[in-house]
Amino acid sequence: MRRVAAVHLRRAREWGVFDPAGLDPRALVDRPEPVVVDCVDLSEPAANAVVRVLARGCYDHTLSGDADRLPWLLIDEAHVRFDGVAGPALDRLFTRGRAPGVSVVCATQRPAALPATAVSQADLLVAHALTSEADVSQLAATRPTYLDGEFRARLPDERGVALVVDDTSEVAHTVRVRGRRTPHGGGTPRVSERRR
Repeated sequence: MRRVAAVHLRRAREWGVFDPAGLDPRALVDRPEPVVVDCVDLSEPAANAVVRVLARGCYDHTLSGDADRLPWLLIDEAHVRFDGVAGPALDRLFTRGRAPGVSVVCATQRPAALPATAVSQADLLVAHALTSEADVSQLAATRPTYLDGEFRARLPDERGVALVVDDTSEVAHTVRVRGRRTPHGGGTPRVSERRR
């Protein structure tokens, strides 16, 4: 057991994300401006460890009553974080985080890969551009009965349109996001275009 722990600690040291003089998650919660923790260049285990520390830190600090503000944790590609060490800390936020005031936003292109707890505990769901049958079925199975008609029929199929389901007020709305111009025009990069 000791050898296994030593191996895990050595591996964590190699990630380069933990340091005795590093940031305390509580300090991130109490800052007046949003803090972005970019994990894109980290390995999956390292990114999961960072998300676990942040989720646990937000929960513990808010629960202590010392928080100056209520934290929001926004997680992109959230489906990837539930399979690793971040899973239990995120599950705690979904099942017990509401009482102390921790809010979580999960962005994913694969809602079917989210645990049932994450989907069923959601107060607000924004769905757009769902093409996978598994994703549509997952959301349809967890949506409440107050939705008019079938969930599948309510899903928009045009760009810039989303279905917003508000579980608190028990209403669903179709919304259109204002179009915007970007240098890439919203397109997807292609290798063939880079070779020119």
